[in-house]
Amino acid sequence: MTVDLFVPLLRNLTLVATVAMLYVLVPKRSPWIPEPVVIGLICGFGACLAMADSVQLRPGVFVDARSTMILLAGLFGGPVAAAICTALAAGMRVYIGGAGLLPGTLSIAIAGAIGLGVYYWLRRDGRPVSMAHICILAALSPLTFVVVIVLPWNVVMSALSEAFVPTSALRAAGILLLGILLMHERRRVAAEDRIRDLANLDELSGLANRRSFYRALDRAIKAHRTSARDFSVVILDLDHFKSINDRYGHPVGDEVIKNLADILRANTQGNDVAARIGGEEFAILLSGAGRDEARKISERIRTSIAESEITVGMERIPFTASLGVAATSTLTSSVNALMSAADTALYIAKQGGRNRVVVEASA
Repeated sequence: MTVDLFVPLLRNLTLVATVAMLYVLVPKRSPWIPEPVVIGLICGFGACLAMADSVQLRPGVFVDARSTMILLAGLFGGPVAAAICTALAAGMRVYIGGAGLLPGTLSIAIAGAIGLGVYYWLRRDGRPVSMAHICILAALSPLTFVVVIVLPWNVVMSALSEAFVPTSALRAAGILLLGILLMHERRRVAAEDRIRDLANLDELSGLANRRSFYRALDRAIKAHRTSARDFSVVILDLDHFKSINDRYGHPVGDEVIKNLADILRANTQGNDVAARIGGEEFAILLSGAGRDEARKISERIRTSIAESEITVGMERIPFTASLGVAATSTLTSSVNALMSAADTALYIAKQGGRNRVVVEASA
């Protein structure tokens, strides 16, 4: 392989760093863009840059790193990314024109089909990209050379003898390098998301934790002051929860907590926030709900809890909860005031016999 061929191919390979850097930066700057779209645009951009610095071996025979980007777009981003990347690369090839338009466009389509085929073969069930997937894609990448069958026989033989081995090796190296970078970046982001979830979620119930709830409540207070949009706070406490733990053990108590969390999730929606703020104490932020609506929702939650039960062996264990409700008003326009009003209402519900809803106005 001559220096005139080797140097441009190495320059193409350096596009790996550019694509990897964009993959790191763009999702952070534009988190509202779906990841498959980001992957398709970035890999498509890399494929276009690669074609801008391609090497022409013979009329109609170009060598560059476009296929590396297109193959990886399908593997990492699925059909959306593959379609976007393939369309961008094909558009660039049509713009370049020349004698190699047909084989060049076909090679792009073949690369897109291979990447998408590997995706459906290995990842259609949603499993994350692994090193094995990347190696399989690298091993299949030489199949893009099948496009030479549309060229004259003498050109085919020349292209295979001069370009097949070096370009296949560099393409496989590019797929391995860029694929590993993308895989590790995706794992890093997943780990960060997991850490963020652990910081904001209660591990046992899966609901928001105390810190997350108070942040949401503070935001709701600020929004209420500017838009006067009502909302309500509900504090819920399981009745006689200690006796359940003492009699049946903490694993059974944990099942009660999980069951209650499912009920809260089923009865909240949109911008509502359900949280576990203590051992058996929960809080709910009902966005847009005034006093009457909050009472209805709280009563529905109370009824669902009273009708639920968990089973231990042959024994069915029912449980109930008491709820205190506070709605926004001129007297409850701060975090402390709302929580204090709801807590007072909860105290009255407990004193009044438990398994009931008390609203702060009646308190």
